[in-house]
Amino acid sequence: MAEKGYKVIFFIENDYVHALGYYTPLLDCFGRDKIAEIVIDSTFKTNQEKFELFAVNANVGGFGVPIAYLYLDTYTPTCHNLHSDNLITTRVGALTQFFLMLRREGVLPTFVLIDKDSGEIAAVEEAWSWTAKIQLCLWHTEHAIIHKFKGKRSTRSQYTYMKAHDTYQQFNFIDPQWIPSERDSRELICLDEKQTEVLSIIKRHALYHPLIPVDKDIFQTTETIYDQS
Repeated sequence: MAEKGYKVIFFIENDYVHALGYYTPLLDCFGRDKIAEIVIDSTFKTNQEKFELFAVNANVGGFGVPIAYLYLDTYTPTCHNLHSDNLITTRVGALTQFFLMLRREGVLPTFVLIDKDSGEIAAVEEAWSWTAKIQLCLWHTEHAIIHKFKGKRSTRSQYTYMKAHDTYQQFNFIDPQWIPSERDSRELICLDEKQTEVLSIIKRHALYHPLIPVDKDIFQTTETIYDQS
């Protein structure tokens, strides 16, 4: 691999985690200092060994260029082992170390786009939150919302009087006295005819940016975008 420009930057094999991470020749080809945006995505159970495969793609001229990969699998040992090799024992721990190694290699993006996986989000925040803005990928955001629409609604609402009051402090157009009743909680999360409208609102908000005009020479501040969310 080395003679072709690949470099292993992370390897671990213990009782809890097996992982191999490396960067590709394209990282040196395009230059670390020119990478402003990366997209991280993963697959699951796509190979015989059932490892997760994480791909780190850089946005180069509007095209996704693979600059690094991580193969990862985790295990639950039959007994707790305090062996010195078992310093990293979780999926999040392995992801964090891989992303930290990329940072040490000079990958310092301004934007990181990821899916809704909470472990992945935590690992990215540990590695890059001090230099990058972390954003959820629009496709994954829409996919999660559609999945929520189709799922069963909880019989007990998470929207309480306290949450309504706190939200009202930021968005005074809502009714702070309203919370769902038990009957409301058993109904659909969102009516079919409203789902497209909700997705449209979310997509519009996701595409807002202070540097992108909403009309000719008209720009919105981050505060305005937040208030209109």
